[in-house]
Amino acid sequence: MVGSCYQLTVPKLLKKLKYSDEQKPYSGIDQTLWNPHRLTEEEVNEYLATVKKINSEKAEGIAAIPLGAHTRDDEQALLTLLQSNYDIEKSVQEMQSKPPRNCTATATCWTENECRRFESGLRMYGKDFFKMHVNKLKTRSVGEIVQYYYLWKKTERHDLFMNEIKSEKIKYLLNPGSTFSLEDRDWYL
Repeated sequence: MVGSCYQLTVPKLLKKLKYSDEQKPYSGIDQTLWNPHRLTEEEVNEYLATVKKINSEKAEGIAAIPLGAHTRDDEQALLTLLQSNYDIEKSVQEMQSKPPRNCTATATCWTENECRRFESGLRMYGKDFFKMHVNKLKTRSVGEIVQYYYLWKKTERHDLFMNEIKSEKIKYLLNPGSTFSLEDRDWYL
């Protein structure tokens, strides 16, 4: 979600700095890319929700994984809004005309079984994707597992997974001598 942003005002330097030829300061042109005062936070969030709906209707492959109920920042959508000079209608039309987002040529859709084994592997091995590949997901390369991990983190499935982890930690804290067995879980494969 877009939070409250403030533009920094840089004070003038008290004395002029001198640089050697090797220490020349940045010579590019600085420009403000986002003006938080052009649109309200509610307008931006409503725009992002509209774009999310557009993208989910057009999505294919891995891009079709549900992203959950809450709105996340969409860098491409925000760039399009900026390029349309904060004109929401024009930006929405531009987003509708863009081709659907889909997975790359190397990425294929994951089955429910693979998703469950991925989450089980994440519980057992953390982010050791090689061990996860060897012991849980031999049908996927390490690269595919890493790619899926970063896509998965943006989904509702990740949110549910993290909520489950939190509740298990609370249960353990309330019953410190108890142990948790993955075999007891109905989704464990």
